[in-house]
Amino acid sequence: MRVLSVCLTLAVLCAGAVGPVAAQDPPQPAVQQYFAEENVDFGVKPQFHLQVNVGTPTPTAFPRNMAETLSTYDLDDMLLFSPDDEYPLLVDVLNSDHNYTIMDAYFIPMGGQPGTFTDEIQKQLTAELAKITKGRMDRPIVFFCLGARCWESYNAVLRAYHAGYRKLYWYRGGINAWMEAGLEVDSLY
Repeated sequence: MRVLSVCLTLAVLCAGAVGPVAAQDPPQPAVQQYFAEENVDFGVKPQFHLQVNVGTPTPTAFPRNMAETLSTYDLDDMLLFSPDDEYPLLVDVLNSDHNYTIMDAYFIPMGGQPGTFTDEIQKQLTAELAKITKGRMDRPIVFFCLGARCWESYNAVLRAYHAGYRKLYWYRGGINAWMEAGLEVDSLY
């Protein structure tokens, strides 16, 4: 069950039930919490090219707004509140042994591998995306891998962009941040 946003909302609502709030005190916005380095700026510039050193620190964004970077709160809200026709597809591209992934995610481990935008990996990923989107190039897709020190999901976004997809999202915190936040995961096996 996705409860991060609901718990935050309940905490804000319940805080008002503790006692009266003075009329002059405006409500305070909730402070967003980040998980597993998802908001850490390592000083890495956005890249246009597929990266080979996939286990190194990543940038915080994409060049030219190719994709939107999501925090754990952003992704949780997207999954809770998106209408059916805009509900995002989650794609786990972590190409290493791991037992868990985000609930309902598709597992496409080769999708974030280095190479070129004309290689066999690009062709395979393009075919897999066409299958899961049912040919809808405007379907929102969220790519993720291990976390902020993993380029595989960044590479996958670049590959999807080159395949013609434009509603792309990058969940930089990945599986590490999702699990640290205590959100629901599913077994891969």
